[in-house]
Amino acid sequence: MTHAGVLIGRYQPMHRSQFRTVRHALDRVDRLVIVVGSHDQARTIKNPWTSAERIEMVQACLSPTELDRTRFVPLRDHLYNENRWVTDLQQGVRAVPEVADATRVTLFCSENDASAGYGRLFPRWEIERVPEWERLSGSHVRMLYFTRDAAWRELVPCPVMDRMLAFEATQTFRELDDEYHHIDDYRRAWDGAPFP
Repeated sequence: MTHAGVLIGRYQPMHRSQFRTVRHALDRVDRLVIVVGSHDQARTIKNPWTSAERIEMVQACLSPTELDRTRFVPLRDHLYNENRWVTDLQQGVRAVPEVADATRVTLFCSENDASAGYGRLFPRWEIERVPEWERLSGSHVRMLYFTRDAAWRELVPCPVMDRMLAFEATQTFRELDDEYHHIDDYRRAWDGAPFP
């Protein structure tokens, strides 16, 4: 009897709280499928890293034993088409050979996260609400990262930090950094506007 677990996230980038959830899930299941959302999105300040780069970040945080029990499924966004997104996610999970015939599937969701609403979409899966270990978000980590606030380094696992530091040396980072500061300057220029 195989007990499989499913985690859904964008991991842009994976922060400490998400990593703790991965470890929590691995402690409870035989196999873990990590669904990496926003697959094949163009690079933006909201999506700086490709699916492959994000998967590599998560893999770098896992021990060989944990990695052997973990599979990754990239998943495209289907805005305004929830049924397609659910179908693609279920098909992606079932396509994992070690999970295809699992007798139990548990979807791990954060108690306070919007992802907790996923439970209603997967009625055949068990739902385990995981405590929100810390009030962290990828948006906050990215904001600190692009504003050069070194505090972001404390919010991600060391292997993720190493890859983010290496990313800073790329032309892609410089282009995204320019985009971030252009948008930030534009917003600040409208701070004094008499309307929202």
